[in-house]
Amino acid sequence: MWLLIIIILFKGLLWSLFIPLWHFPDEQAHFSHVAFNVEKPSLINFGKGLDLNQEIAISEQLLGTYRDEQGNNSFTYHPEYNLEYSNSQQGTDEEKIKNLPLETRFNLVGRESAYYPEPYYNLSGLIYKLFYNQDIFVRVFTIRIFWLFLLTVIVWSAYQLAWLLKPNRLFALTAAALTAFHPMLTFVSSGVTSDNLFNALYSLLILLAANLLIKFSIWKLIFIAIITGIGVNTKPQFLASLAISMPVILLSFWPLRHKIKLRQTLIFSCIGLILVYFFGGYLQVNILIKSWSAGIPIPYFSSKTSVLLPDYTLLDHFIWTVKHTIREVIPWFWGVFRWLSLTLPVWVNRVLNRLALVSGLGLIIYSFKLFKQRKITREMKIFVFILYTAVIYFFTLLVWDWDFFRSHNFSFGIQGRYYFPVIVPSMILIIIGLQSISKYLNLLVSYWFIFLNWIAFYVVVSSYYDTGSFKTFIIQASQYKPFFAKGWWLIIALALSFILSVVFSLQLFKLFRHEK
Repeated sequence: MWLLIIIILFKGLLWSLFIPLWHFPDEQAHFSHVAFNVEKPSLINFGKGLDLNQEIAISEQLLGTYRDEQGNNSFTYHPEYNLEYSNSQQGTDEEKIKNLPLETRFNLVGRESAYYPEPYYNLSGLIYKLFYNQDIFVRVFTIRIFWLFLLTVIVWSAYQLAWLLKPNRLFALTAAALTAFHPMLTFVSSGVTSDNLFNALYSLLILLAANLLIKFSIWKLIFIAIITGIGVNTKPQFLASLAISMPVILLSFWPLRHKIKLRQTLIFSCIGLILVYFFGGYLQVNILIKSWSAGIPIPYFSSKTSVLLPDYTLLDHFIWTVKHTIREVIPWFWGVFRWLSLTLPVWVNRVLNRLALVSGLGLIIYSFKLFKQRKITREMKIFVFILYTAVIYFFTLLVWDWDFFRSHNFSFGIQGRYYFPVIVPSMILIIIGLQSISKYLNLLVSYWFIFLNWIAFYVVVSSYYDTGSFKTFIIQASQYKPFFAKGWWLIIALALSFILSVVFSLQLFKLFRHEK
């Protein structure tokens, strides 16, 4: 597991160094928020004024990622488009971007920032300040690297939750490996986005809730409250976690109902609510009060007077969502890059779809065997819980998008990465299903995902750079990058990632033989 953690960091570093500036999902919007907080600390902006500084805007214009009124740029839906590369490690306009006057950081010229709560952006702001005198490439790429550890948190959660289901090293490590080498999760986790903190916190909450379901502990309750508070102070969507934590808390209290007095229950409840409120829940309370004052009973949902499609039912939207999920969301779940212009090869998605179908069949077989025992075991509890977390999150997004559709006459545009908060239970369910068919599939699917990550990396970098010549490839990949993402630094990162992947593959095979 420690070897896997090391691989995750180097693999994330590899993706961070090779992907061009502003090519991770909404990276420019999230970095713009960081820059706004640092450069304009005296201003308070909630999406109602200018927030994009001139430095970021000019860099986007020169690098082809500046979006028009429809939200598209030169790369959007154009996988064939690329910048014109020079014959050296310096891009044509690289020095111009690096030497932009300091005042361009203060001049606001547009609206771009992502307006989510502040923890991620304030912490990123510390890195921004640390490298304040450096150019924009250094500031962005150091923030990318700073947050790489969050993927290790998600993978560790996958290992622990899988172990809780089945205390078997191979099973737990396989679940961790599938999470670690998931191509789109790796891609997202290597960029500047508050999604990474949100996904890590949600994964930790799922793990804590599962542990609480098995054995009650006041400390687990306290940590759930703290994570919930930080989570809702990272993204409002974290409120969906209440559908996971609240039933688990009630179920964990039920066996103790005769031991815990009413007074103790009230004290525990008050402590939990105070912790949630203190660590960020106060923001949602304020939103709730404002929503009620405006006549909207449930925040983030439309009022009845604004509904354009009152006859559009939840069943209608469910049918539409299933079709949309099969056609677009699932392929994008595995990987969509270059501003939605590039997906994984068709044959790769076919392999993944068939794996999912085989796993689905295995889950049915596993469920029959499990519930045939007719007694409630720990494995049964955790399996039902894992399945519940995945289903309830899908249903939450479904209901929210249905409300959005009724109010706007079009879907919000659910992407595959929106389901990464439940990536851990999703990967564990895949492993459960495959193992129910054959124990050898555990090893094979682990190797497939290691290979899949390299396939995705090659597909993405070859879409940007000429891979026909290794020298040309490194020269082009070095352009518009900080000094630590040029030349030999890229070669070293590439070599170490490959060597560690091979070593991990060999160790995994040894573990398989030992477990067998």
